Amino acid sequence: MNRLISALLFSLWIPLAACSSTKADYGPLKGDTGVIGKVRDLELRDPIIRYDNSGLAVYQITAINEDDKTLWIEWRPRWFDLEGFEVNSPANAWQRVNIVPRGFTPLKSIAPSVLAAICRIEIRKAREGLRS
Repeated sequence: MNRLISALLFSLWIPLAACSSTKADYGPLKGDTGVIGKVRDLELRDPIIRYDNSGLAVYQITAINEDDKTLWIEWRPRWFDLEGFEVNSPANAWQRVNIVPRGFTPLKSIAPSVLAAICRIEIRKAREGLRS
């Protein structure tokens, strides 16, 4: 009788254990970076996209200044759902960054919603007169 109860409890536990896989809980992610216009001496490396502990997607790329002068850029993230619809966020505004000579900076964005699974980071040369 004890074996029968143990076997029944074990058979009920197996399907529950299969549902706990983190791979099954999250969908595919995609990240991309585009440069608008001409930004000289800028290299982009090491794109990473993953889920954070709260279940939101995070996309990061490293921007590298290959010149001996400070490089001023502006960047913004744009997040989309799996069907390609844009997920609006206040974080979509352009952000100014200066990169020291021969230096680098990570450009990192966290999805505004659990629906956001595709990130596109746009980079352009900083507008004149906006540098601080």
